[in-house]
Amino acid sequence: MQTSVVPQERFSAIEGLRGYMALWVLAAHCLGAAGYEIDQLHGVIKMIRDAGYAVDVFVIVSGFVISRLIIKSRERYIVFIGRRFFRLFPLYALCMVAGAMLTNLLIWNLNASGEWITEQRLHSELHIITSIFQNFWENVALCTLMLQGVVPQSIVPYAPNGFLGTAWSISLEWQFYLIAPLLVPSLLGNNGRTTLVISWLTVLALFVLAQLKWLPQVVHGAFLPCHIEFFLIGIASYGMLLKLTSPRVSGSTEARSITHLVFGALTISFLLFPLAAGTRPLLPYLIWLVVVSLLVQKQVGMPDIFTRLLDWMLSSRIVLFLGEISYGIYLVHLIAIYLIQGLLFLAFPELGQMGHFLALLLLVSLLTVALSTVLHYTIERPAIRFARKVFTSRPATSEFR
Repeated sequence: MQTSVVPQERFSAIEGLRGYMALWVLAAHCLGAAGYEIDQLHGVIKMIRDAGYAVDVFVIVSGFVISRLIIKSRERYIVFIGRRFFRLFPLYALCMVAGAMLTNLLIWNLNASGEWITEQRLHSELHIITSIFQNFWENVALCTLMLQGVVPQSIVPYAPNGFLGTAWSISLEWQFYLIAPLLVPSLLGNNGRTTLVISWLTVLALFVLAQLKWLPQVVHGAFLPCHIEFFLIGIASYGMLLKLTSPRVSGSTEARSITHLVFGALTISFLLFPLAAGTRPLLPYLIWLVVVSLLVQKQVGMPDIFTRLLDWMLSSRIVLFLGEISYGIYLVHLIAIYLIQGLLFLAFPELGQMGHFLALLLLVSLLTVALSTVLHYTIERPAIRFARKVFTSRPATSEFR
């Protein structure tokens, strides 16, 4: 019997979550550009300063969304990977070129920030930039292939940083895309029980090796095994929702039991949030648990007051639009920071650190959203339409069962 697919309209919260996470990364990098270091901050601000939390949530979302795409479309590998390439590469390439061209401005900003940033950080940032340009052609080749995340530090230093600091996670995403059409069906049991067991054991073994640091070390953990657990959470979450689409579960007494369990999980998640601040292994999972709880409640058709409020927060029109342009926000905001910070240093050199940060946050947010909107309609959408024409969809030979 063919696997059912969870209806698309149940997933508006995912798009909204992307928007919030993109803004989180933007705020974190504005704090960093203004000289605020993680170990100097406390509480919620410290949590916001660590953009890694938001990136981890992005990775979970990717595992979830790509699992749905693969299960739903059953495309041939060349169609899947071709469309994914054109979804990522055009805007990524443009931003990488812009980042490389603005390197001198970045260096000028760093030197102008000397009053706020530590000497150690200044030397570290300048050392990374120098290393990237000393290995210019190697980095150009790796970034063109979107494979800078697979190169160990010992071979090409700081390769994942490339010419734009956020691009390492795009390489991580691309690595996942390359194996996802094989990985997702095997992990969800669509290729038989033996394949299911072997796949999970293999992936978990890679995760253990990465955590024990027995694999070559890559900056930011940009090598897929270093973040594989977050992709797995997304894949497993979609597998769980698939089970809830079956007629046996939907609307039954079992569904009522599930919704009570989800309500409890949601409540516990909110209670644990204060404890999770500053704890990297826990916080991304709690954020995802809250959102997947909403998805489950919507799936079984019995939302409570918490999930109604959460649905409103994640599915309002403006939040959904931010989610739609979140890829642009994620890539463009660093370029906006370079430009706006340079202008602030020139026009308002007397601004203190806090004033500089607040002005930077406001102006970068406005410029980033404006640029991302323009690029969404002039680069992203045309590239997606082009890929659909070139890579025509036709179901793969083997069906998911």
